[in-house]
Amino acid sequence: MKFYKIRAFIFMFITRCIGKILFVEIPPIISVSAIVDKQGKLLLLDHSYIKGYGLPGGIVKAGEDIETALYREVKEETGLDIISQTYFTSTASFHKSLPLISVTFMVKTSGIEKESSEGKLLWMSPDEALGKMAYSGVNTILQKYIQRRSGL
Repeated sequence: MKFYKIRAFIFMFITRCIGKILFVEIPPIISVSAIVDKQGKLLLLDHSYIKGYGLPGGIVKAGEDIETALYREVKEETGLDIISQTYFTSTASFHKSLPLISVTFMVKTSGIEKESSEGKLLWMSPDEALGKMAYSGVNTILQKYIQRRSGL
């Protein structure tokens, strides 16, 4: 796991504790995720550090814009380069009592898939992946994707 992710988890824990002690509202953590669709299957990560699957993506670093974070996270986790992206949706959820906002893009990629320490890469249909995600917000994203794909 990357050092900045360890720092992020430590920060989340400390922030959560301080928020409970002082009864203050914690600002949300911003993350990005990418939907990479190839012939009806999505590129997912079988996370090495948490049970469940996830879309390629991660936490936006301080001073980093959303698009830069998206490109960086997809490259780090999959080895792929983004050649185009289209905004898909944003979701608000909680992880371990911490508020999260995730901005998700549909992306076209180039390059060769390469696994990372984040987890193993796999292709799975959205219907099959639903309910198997590590984070509840990703299930919401998949539900929206399935609905949009079905024309609902």
